[in-house]
Amino acid sequence: MLVSLRFYDILAFITLLLLSRATGSLQEFDSSKNQLVLGNAQDSSASGISERLHQQFRTYADLVDISYCITSLTSIKKPFKCNVGCDKFPNTTVVYQWTTDSDAILDHSMLVSGYIAVDNLTRSIYVSLRGTKSFTDTLSDIEITQMTFANPGNHLSKCVNCKVHAGFYMTYRNTVGRIDPVLSDLIKLYPAYQVLFLGHSLGGAVAMLLPIHLIETQGFKNFRVVTYGQPIVGNEAFADWYEKSLDANGLLDSRLFYRITNIGDQIPTLPRSQISTPIIYEQVSGEIFLSQIETDIPKEAVWVCNGRSDRHCLKNSYFSADAHLIYYKKIGTCIPNINND
Repeated sequence: MLVSLRFYDILAFITLLLLSRATGSLQEFDSSKNQLVLGNAQDSSASGISERLHQQFRTYADLVDISYCITSLTSIKKPFKCNVGCDKFPNTTVVYQWTTDSDAILDHSMLVSGYIAVDNLTRSIYVSLRGTKSFTDTLSDIEITQMTFANPGNHLSKCVNCKVHAGFYMTYRNTVGRIDPVLSDLIKLYPAYQVLFLGHSLGGAVAMLLPIHLIETQGFKNFRVVTYGQPIVGNEAFADWYEKSLDANGLLDSRLFYRITNIGDQIPTLPRSQISTPIIYEQVSGEIFLSQIETDIPKEAVWVCNGRSDRHCLKNSYFSADAHLIYYKKIGTCIPNINND
């Protein structure tokens, strides 16, 4: 029995339209116009990335894509087997995986699905979270209300006047409750391993928040966060605090946080602010911009952006229904066979 990928493409598109409903329609994507507006990295304030970082982002995209193999009917087989990319990681073992596809809508459960795996070759612990794939996730995505974000201040400064997306924050808290015992045990078992928090779409929003818990509870900082098509999580005060806490504007190769966007993908510009309420959202820095909608994107088309809204990057992009699902590869390509061993 095969699960159709096209359904997930349509659901992601519907989610985008729902998120943008309060601020009017999105502009139609015109690839030739983007070429004229954006030019290339040499003509802008954006700069290029190293081949090493380029290949790492490609590898992390594979790991995020694998998270879409986890459904209420299917899973990643041990040690690390699936039908999309698992063979690229022969020294990796999945330790824990979870899904919310079968969660009842009425219980207000907001948990993303994903997995935790250990790679003994790269000495890494992967925490990979997928984006919208079930209606439960979609409810979390389209809710635009905010709530106060208050960290304990054990190892980080207090986040003052911080507001975050209520659905994303609830999803984060519920996800922490589910994975914290497993992740804490793995960190004790492999103290020299780096934890990689990876996520696409809603999974990116949660992946962005997860290291805050580790820092505050354990003082743990041997991690890296890489998100793809991540929506906006909080207000300006939260963005200020997060950038300082994770050094989002530090030296490129040693940053703790990378936020990858794609030309034509408008999810990273959502939710939109509602000035009259006021509900204000502001994206964080750390943007790495893919200036072509290509699965085999060359390094020269990957730009390092300046600040939160570099006009040479996604800020000046247009809308493409395909862009949110293309990050170094087609994301969400796992079409699980429930009879697979």
